[in-house]
Amino acid sequence: IDGDGMARTPEHKWRAASKTLDFLKGRGLGEDDILIDPLTFPAAVSAEEVRATLDFIRNFAGARTVLGISNVSHGLPKALRRPVNRVFLQMALDRRLSAAILNPDDLDAAFSISDERRREIEAFLLSGDPALLQRLRTLYEGDAPPAPPPHPTLQERLVLGLGAGLED
Repeated sequence: IDGDGMARTPEHKWRAASKTLDFLKGRGLGEDDILIDPLTFPAAVSAEEVRATLDFIRNFAGARTVLGISNVSHGLPKALRRPVNRVFLQMALDRRLSAAILNPDDLDAAFSISDERRREIEAFLLSGDPALLQRLRTLYEGDAPPAPPPHPTLQERLVLGLGAGLED
């Protein structure tokens, strides 16, 4: 965000981030002290803006990146938001995202997204194709949240937020 508002295009993201980075470095902060948030916007509104965010994360040098993940799924049906958030998080991490702001409950979907559905969600996020969105809505309509594993590991307990039995 700069004097021209929220950065929605790749050019505006670069301009706002570079100005912020120069300002902060000029005040003695190092690259490892700075987190730049390129913002993401709802995929249902603009796949171009989602692609701009992912491209920024992949290519911006000079500082780390942070991103509020759930913005990408605003406006989507509740059953679809978690899988979309989880897939988008992985897409951003694959592009060098340094830190994420997210609901840890969204991570439980990592145990239940098939490769085929992941590819469909990725395709929707990158294209904004209304037909893909309708297919995903149909697939996830009535889906219940995934059940936790019967004997979760420590890592699964932490990721899923399962406190009962954690001490053992």
